[in-house]
Amino acid sequence: MRRFSLCGLLGTLLALVAWSASGRTPLPPDPVEPLLETLSAKRWQQHVFRLSENRGTWSRFTFRVREATIYDGAPPPDDALDQAADYLVRELQAYGYQVVEQVFSHTRYADLSTKQAEYRMRNVIAEKPGRGPHRDRILLLTAHYDSIASNSEGWEETWRTMIAPGANDNASGVATLLEVARVLAPLPLDATVRFVFFAGEEIGLFGSQAYAERIGTEASSLLGVLNLDMVGQEQDGNFDLHAVGDWRSAWLLEALEEVHRRWSLGLRLVLHQDSENRFSDHASFWEIGVPAVLISEEPMPHASSEWDPTYHTVADLPNHLNPSYGVAVGRFVLAAALFLAGLEEGSLPAPSAMGPLLAVGIYPNPYPRQEGGQLTIQYQLNQDAAVGVAVYDLHGGLLAQWEFPEGSPFGRQGLSPPLLWRPRDSTGSPLAAGSYVVSVEAKTQTTSARGTIRLLIVPSVRLLAPYRRSRVGVGP
Repeated sequence: MRRFSLCGLLGTLLALVAWSASGRTPLPPDPVEPLLETLSAKRWQQHVFRLSENRGTWSRFTFRVREATIYDGAPPPDDALDQAADYLVRELQAYGYQVVEQVFSHTRYADLSTKQAEYRMRNVIAEKPGRGPHRDRILLLTAHYDSIASNSEGWEETWRTMIAPGANDNASGVATLLEVARVLAPLPLDATVRFVFFAGEEIGLFGSQAYAERIGTEASSLLGVLNLDMVGQEQDGNFDLHAVGDWRSAWLLEALEEVHRRWSLGLRLVLHQDSENRFSDHASFWEIGVPAVLISEEPMPHASSEWDPTYHTVADLPNHLNPSYGVAVGRFVLAAALFLAGLEEGSLPAPSAMGPLLAVGIYPNPYPRQEGGQLTIQYQLNQDAAVGVAVYDLHGGLLAQWEFPEGSPFGRQGLSPPLLWRPRDSTGSPLAAGSYVVSVEAKTQTTSARGTIRLLIVPSVRLLAPYRRSRVGVGP
């Protein structure tokens, strides 16, 4: 888990669109529960140990790669990270997957203009193609496989030889996804599931950024991303699991809550709406507008007294992990993958059953009247739909309205383009300070969904301080 700070959009509001159970195919327990039991604690522990020990190197540090160009005369690194990538490739191929490697480069500088070294790293990718009517939709399951021990004394000088086992951060997440990949391999799924193991996370999310930058038009086909980072230890024996998403990921969090309701698996699921939490690879997908959720034992570094004290140290060893917790998380992720991707025979809900509208966001919110700038309205569609957007005052008076046909730029699956509006009343004067309602309705031939969100207009930017944390609104 990478630790750094980025500010999110000021006052972004979220509207969870009602995802009614009516109209969804009831999920019988029989197809899922036996599959969850096939996740193996022994295999999970073996993966964690082998990744941590890593052929005697006890490191998967990001810069320990075969292809390195050194400019400052320092000794070249060994290939510890590449050995870990080779292990992932062998395991995934043994399960029957075709594996693709995405190579990217990272240049390290001694100062603003002096190159120190250039390192070539690999993202490891395996895909389980869908065979149902939603085979073109892709669920990404991701985890970073590099490690670091930068909180240990002498790290900067001796990283070429110092151990960085990274058992919890993040052999635990990688081991979990390997087990999920093994169980899913023979199953006929409706949608496609793609496993992506990132390098470069520990030095700035470079692997996931490289992947996101190259994804191009395929982004609109991504159903969502579940990113696992540090899922191996629980100090107090209470199996808490945290899921963190931004406003575009609202429906994905709701889907995880439904999974937890059906198969709790001994976990207490805690959901977070926090667009400023960018401490792992999920953030790279937020940057391109793709719904993504971080799944972790804690929502962010040092969030509580339970935070792993071995974080980024030489002491992050397999013997301090809790295999029972790791397997419980694995079963939850497996259940979520089955729920979201669906079995080919239709016993699980297909993505289209979620309704066409997933989330609505407006920003800036609160809106400072004094500045008189434009307001941006955006929404997420699960499928092509006809969309109507309207703004009302609290008495029901219509202030603005837009209609977009199905298949138009504002009626296509995925994140809508920004809809820009300068808040004005019927006379053209700036709207008075107060509360207003933005409504978005999406309709297809078979279903519809509506989301509403409260817009607050304040007299000036000076009054924004009490609203700097994101708020949550629930659609009717």
